[in-house]
Amino acid sequence: DALFQTVPVIVSVKDESGSILMINAECQRFHGCNADAFVGRTDFDLYPQDQAERIRAQDIACLERGECHVDIEYFTNIDGTSSWVEKRKTSVTLPDGRRAIVTALHDITALRQAQTEALEAKSFLHSIIDAIPNGVFVKDDRHRWIVANKKFGHYIGAEPEYLLGKTDFDYFPPDEATIAWSQDDEVLATGKSIVVEQEMRLPSGQSGWYEKTKSVLEVSDGRRFVVGLARDVTAIRRAERALKESEA
Repeated sequence: DALFQTVPVIVSVKDESGSILMINAECQRFHGCNADAFVGRTDFDLYPQDQAERIRAQDIACLERGECHVDIEYFTNIDGTSSWVEKRKTSVTLPDGRRAIVTALHDITALRQAQTEALEAKSFLHSIIDAIPNGVFVKDDRHRWIVANKKFGHYIGAEPEYLLGKTDFDYFPPDEATIAWSQDDEVLATGKSIVVEQEMRLPSGQSGWYEKTKSVLEVSDGRRFVVGLARDVTAIRRAERALKESEA
């Protein structure tokens, strides 16, 4: 019993009827009350009806199949507060021959919150990138696009998500793709930004003059990426040409 009480995991034991036989100290801490509030009672005495029914169905399935049940769910506590928990149920045979269900819970609320915040931050970042009126992309050191905004996808003629994991050779003629790769390699090798301008026919069918800026980004674990900005300068070049022709 001393070992059971010191396990740093939320643990409860129920008999086949669903009556709680014991809970450990961590379970008492999680629920905010002592063992007397649980022992001899069932989930239907403690939790909302729908949650109690779900738990009972899990217990029965665990007893009938003899399999471990693992799940992640939103759990309502007896005081009405809610948490995200990782649940593991196992059927066991007690020393007196009775069968029981041992349930272990891990409170993963903080982890889920961090994941949610990370997803929201990522979504916010993508919204910012998509709002930029120029093509934005990021490549890894194997020349694969890992980030692309909507404008860059428009230039290529594909939705940004379809570009991820692809390279210039999947969309451009070999000679143009080779030039792009050599530019990437120069930036990765020197750590210096480059600005190039060239006349191109894009995979989308659009032709014109495009200015590309490429820089290196090195993250804390040492990985290096190429961050690129592509800008359509066709209108500027045509205006310059028209001005020269008018002055000739």
